[in-house]
Amino acid sequence: MKGEWVVIMIVIKFGGTSVEEASAIERLCEIVRERQRQHPVVVVSALAKVTDALLKAASLAAAADESAMLRLLNELQVRHQSVSRELLADPAAVVTKVRQFFDELRTVLVAVCALGELTPRLSDRIVSYGERLSTEIVSAALLEDGIANELVDARECILTDDAYGAAAPRADETSDRVRDRLLPLLGEGIIPILAGFIASNGKGQTTTLGRGGSDFSAAIIAAALGAERVEIWTDVDGIRTTDPRLHDKTQHIETLSFHEAAELAHSGAKVLHPATLLPAIEKNIPVIVLNSRNPRHPGTRVQAESEGAARIKAIAVKKGLILLEASTPRALRRNGLARDLFGVLDQYGCSPDIASMSDTTVLVSLDRKELVPLVCNALPPPVEVHAEGGKALVSLVSDGIRNISDLAARVSAALEGLRVRLFTQGASRLSVSFVVDEGDAAEAVRRLHREVLEQQEVLTFAAD
Repeated sequence: MKGEWVVIMIVIKFGGTSVEEASAIERLCEIVRERQRQHPVVVVSALAKVTDALLKAASLAAAADESAMLRLLNELQVRHQSVSRELLADPAAVVTKVRQFFDELRTVLVAVCALGELTPRLSDRIVSYGERLSTEIVSAALLEDGIANELVDARECILTDDAYGAAAPRADETSDRVRDRLLPLLGEGIIPILAGFIASNGKGQTTTLGRGGSDFSAAIIAAALGAERVEIWTDVDGIRTTDPRLHDKTQHIETLSFHEAAELAHSGAKVLHPATLLPAIEKNIPVIVLNSRNPRHPGTRVQAESEGAARIKAIAVKKGLILLEASTPRALRRNGLARDLFGVLDQYGCSPDIASMSDTTVLVSLDRKELVPLVCNALPPPVEVHAEGGKALVSLVSDGIRNISDLAARVSAALEGLRVRLFTQGASRLSVSFVVDEGDAAEAVRRLHREVLEQQEVLTFAAD
């Protein structure tokens, strides 16, 4: 096969903000040009906010609001054609293709209006147009820029089950298809351009991989090809030590382990979700988060192992939580209280973020308030159930957190005066977590960042 000589191969995924307008796509073309010798495969998301708009159009159609649905489709068509005309010297072919796509969409959505029903299969078909539109525009822009590429239908490569909306890839068949379709192109120096997020089932019907699906597409392709790395291009300079909206002195994180990224995502941080990167993780393929608006910034490298001495990497916050307490009077102590409570939560697919137990009380933090009455019904007297909303989980994350000396004392000192609930250390090898009132979360983050994370920077520089 011609592709067998390819040694260095990378997968580049561009998110919605990296293709949101003509100037963004021009930057994309320059980024791809600089990586031509590394035999890139390019995965593209829909233009920013288009997926949400298509879902809204589908919802309007299901509600039989045809006029509002058609107005929204017209706005989307105008946007895509305007981007094409601004970007391309000869936009005629792409503008025609955009019109054809929207004609198809109108036909489907008018039928949904008439039926008054939106099936999951139709929903996937409708939202797939976002990526199909963006890849047409990107491919044309690259060709005009002298970059040889071929638009490859992702539905020919990624084969899934029938779980519309969050389909699971059929790994072996998908790997075979990816290699058979893409390696010959790469061997000839042609860059494959694929839509992220979309796939197909065994019947040839369009499926989608769920939100975050474009990252998933990139990881699937990288694993199948044995790529050197995956680049995820966004609109931020990699991953920061905490949410900049909570603290104005955040720091750039150079490297994270896959485990640290997973813990941060679970703890509420807006970072890459490792579930979407699992194929790359299983093949030990590094993932680099980069900024298409600032392409010279090194970004953040997410890899198998953390680097350097044990240190806090980041602080995550998860809001909208409930503290649920199940207890019995000591004189009426009930055996199996914890077992019964966790059994109820497991029945409804809920895992507490953190928990604390004694012989008469179990205290857990939950993000699903609708479970409170279900727990109350399932645990009759003498068990008493109390729930308190408006809570936030704050977590300090590090692969080597157990090796950081005096951390509990330093955290306690930083939080003096705040009402801290449910403090846990040692329950996870990756984090120290506690619960506070939502109104105190930002202050807790600022104090911890200043007194723990920034202080460890001072200590590190002094040691150096």
